[in-house]
Amino acid sequence: MDDSRHTYPPALRRKSSCHELVAPPSSIQVVVKSSSVMNRRPSATLSRTTRSLSPSNVSESESTVDLPSRSLTSANKSDSSFVDMCNKACAQSSYDPRGTTNATFKFIQRSGKESLKESIDQIKNIINQQNEAEDLPCSPEYKRRANLICPTMLALHCYAQDEYYRIILGDCEAIQVTVDAMNAFSTNELVQASANLCIGSLCTKSLRNGLKLVESGGLTSIIDSVKKFPASSNVCSMVASCLVKVTEVTDLAVSFLNKMNDAQYVLESIPESLLTFESPQNRDTVLERIR
Repeated sequence: MDDSRHTYPPALRRKSSCHELVAPPSSIQVVVKSSSVMNRRPSATLSRTTRSLSPSNVSESESTVDLPSRSLTSANKSDSSFVDMCNKACAQSSYDPRGTTNATFKFIQRSGKESLKESIDQIKNIINQQNEAEDLPCSPEYKRRANLICPTMLALHCYAQDEYYRIILGDCEAIQVTVDAMNAFSTNELVQASANLCIGSLCTKSLRNGLKLVESGGLTSIIDSVKKFPASSNVCSMVASCLVKVTEVTDLAVSFLNKMNDAQYVLESIPESLLTFESPQNRDTVLERIR
């Protein structure tokens, strides 16, 4: 494994003795060339105390959450909520790639199989509760259930950075469950953004998961999420990132999007000002593939 390149859950970078968490633009691969921070645009900064979990120890450390100025262009409060939720899920995840080296993973670092199955079952139960209750989006119970699902999906995204866990999650029906969550909470912006982020990670370099997504009807749900939230930087950016990964691993997804009546129009209609970092390039790549 090349030490200069590693996939981190939401853009995690290591800096000296503390950790700096950077808002995830599109669950992209982060190239780490040195311990110094790369040049980036001025950003708004929030400080808070997060828990850093690793297999060997648990410690409290002061962390910084950088919110790149471009990601705040929509002036939507949910932007910072999504960023904070991503950082929290990453900090609480028992899989912590900050401790990853070129050596083979320790057994304890890959012993979360049962926990992943339990998390999938929890999401299934919440979806079933919502489908049975049919609570309206404005109801407290609907919002409570949505708030329970989001952190869990973001934690699954963290685990899906590792190929081993990506396979395990695929076997645990993580793709179908995530799509079901999108459909059950179609009017919740954070659920849609979290689900797109999770699906993109699950389908990264995974033909098997990519085919499962097409089979589940998930591509329709992904496009629908943009229709529901056309002014959301979080949703639109995550969709662009997700689709570029899915269309990379299977031509069936390309064919499906090509035949979908409005997929191309919906993607073209996203204002570039809403797309963060590599998202404009991802969107253009997807459009080139499906035309």
